[in-house]
Amino acid sequence: MRNRDSELAIDLYRGIAALLVMLAHALTLALKASHGANQDAYPWISRLIGASLGSGTFWVWGFFVLSGFCIHQSIARDQQRHAFSLSRYAVGRVTRIYPIFLVGLGLAVVSWWLTGGDASRGSPFPTERFLATLVFAQQFVGDFPGYDPAWSLCNEALYYLLWPMLLIACQWRAMRATIIGAIISLIMALSLVAVWKLSFAGDGQHWLVPAWCMIALFVVWLVGAALAVVWPSIQPRITPRLTWMAIGWLAFIYAINVVIHYYNARAWTYTVAAYATAPAFAVLIAGSHHLRLSQSKSWQPMASWMGALSYPCYLLHQPVLHVVEYTIMPHLPVRVQMTPWLHTLVLLLPATILVSTLGVSLERGVMAWRARLLGNKAPTIQPTPAPTIA
Repeated sequence: MRNRDSELAIDLYRGIAALLVMLAHALTLALKASHGANQDAYPWISRLIGASLGSGTFWVWGFFVLSGFCIHQSIARDQQRHAFSLSRYAVGRVTRIYPIFLVGLGLAVVSWWLTGGDASRGSPFPTERFLATLVFAQQFVGDFPGYDPAWSLCNEALYYLLWPMLLIACQWRAMRATIIGAIISLIMALSLVAVWKLSFAGDGQHWLVPAWCMIALFVVWLVGAALAVVWPSIQPRITPRLTWMAIGWLAFIYAINVVIHYYNARAWTYTVAAYATAPAFAVLIAGSHHLRLSQSKSWQPMASWMGALSYPCYLLHQPVLHVVEYTIMPHLPVRVQMTPWLHTLVLLLPATILVSTLGVSLERGVMAWRARLLGNKAPTIQPTPAPTIA
């Protein structure tokens, strides 16, 4: 019961986080249409809205914790069945990421073309960014236009690669791997920051900036992996009171994150905020069984549906938002009278319809195909086998 409750709660969390990211991007486009591209020139209330609801970074940190948790759970299950291999692991990661990711990239190309990006208008196809996005290296050359959410997949792809290497190097002692991985990540990130500062004068456009940020955020991902390692022992200890305390701490860090965005603080402050949120997200996940969603006939299907919505919502929404903003919104007669809130709602309507219908159907189809390919049943949360992994 407890594991099923946790699984449903995680699906619910993922869906809510994805919807909040979509809201952030829609609101950003609406504010830009009302006030222009220079956020420093916005009225203070618009800057505050943009720094709070218009920022989706906070929710991505939660995704990283969930990702580390789920990936190690998957490895632990395969270990328990004596079915783990690096080739199977690689196929599992590729088949999970790429199908919907490629659909999203295709929609972004269509969005780029529909919104006036063509050579005849002085805007040649961004081939370098397109190719970099295909191999999850877009953080080093720039995001493909209209496909900004895919930046986090650069991080995910790196973490998927590093985690099994750490496990093997630590002889499958997962907790040791998380500690060593965190220490190495911090040392490497600080070293890159030192090189960046001393040799390149802190140039904000240098490729070392995304490099050290990606490595530093691996620590957040490792918190999720560590949670998976101690899952059987830690979950019974997380009381409703501790869960509420984690929610309160997340609200506090969220407020700090708003201030960071409002004043355009330095990159390291975002990383520190991410570190502060990671343990609270872990406690929230561990205490999620207290929701007892499996006992509700209404919440159980809703949570499962939200889980199916999360990934296509995250990767498909922004190209749709861009198409609506740059091809449809200019022809609406009420555009001039629109407030940013109404503008946001108009943008969200078609995006929400698309991701909640075609996106969910696509996700379920891909997951069914993937399960047949890997010979798996639908994934469930199971205790980590301590003798072979911990």
